Amino acid sequence: MHISKIETIRFNRGITVHAGAVNWLWVRVHTDEGLIGLGETYPAAESAEAVIAHSLAKVLLGRDPREIDRLWADMLLTVGYHGWAGAEMRAISAIDIALWDLLGKVTGQPVYQLLGGKSRDLPDPPFHSQGAHRIELQLDRPFTIDGEFFRAPRGFPVVITAEESVRFVKLRP
Repeated sequence: MHISKIETIRFNRGITVHAGAVNWLWVRVHTDEGLIGLGETYPAAESAEAVIAHSLAKVLLGRDPREIDRLWADMLLTVGYHGWAGAEMRAISAIDIALWDLLGKVTGQPVYQLLGGKSRDLPDPPFHSQGAHRIELQLDRPFTIDGEFFRAPRGFPVVITAEESVRFVKLRP
């Protein structure tokens, strides 16, 4: 299995804070076997996207996505001269999340299990990573996507709508 493509998706709508709209960057790591891992970061999507496009993609393409620790070290070495914070670390973080998501799909396990198992006795967090072409979230009440029921976290009174290539929703409990 090898990384065949790194895709970035900017999502600039939905949540507004004191400094303005939060612009998210979603990163999809594709493999030659058709699996896709999903990662995310914010704010300043443009700068993290530039780091991925101009520095990190060349480190990752053609490599085995299951070698997460080695890839992380190589990404840090690539951008370490420029800085160990800001856009560089947000870009590495988004890719790292996507690599763990891929490993979970390869092994058929939830990521929390790969990272050492549950630390609390709570229900699994709501997660959807397949198939929706239109997503509408009302994050102050439960919602559904393609007929699947989700309960949104409290304290997020916003609506997010995404279409076309955005085919996932991930919320933290």
